Amino acid sequence: MYDGSCEEFKINCKNTKALSEIAKKNYVSLEVEIGKIGGCEDNKFVQGAISNLEEVKEISKLDICCLAIGINNFHGEYPKD
Repeated sequence: MYDGSCEEFKINCKNTKALSEIAKKNYVSLEVEIGKIGGCEDNKFVQGAISNLEEVKEISKLDICCLAIGINNFHGEYPKD
């Protein structure tokens, strides 16, 4: 699992491409993340968001097995308010 969602999209794609080549050579599956998935992580709460469809299409052309996208979803507990 590579979470490049905090990186600029171009950096995320560059890193994803490099990791996909390594994974393929070693017969390892690769899941990558794009956009923001809300929830509490590293003691910070982030509101959920919907991933950019054009970015989803572009990164999905790389040789990856799974793609985690933001669909206004959350990790962990939902906010109380």
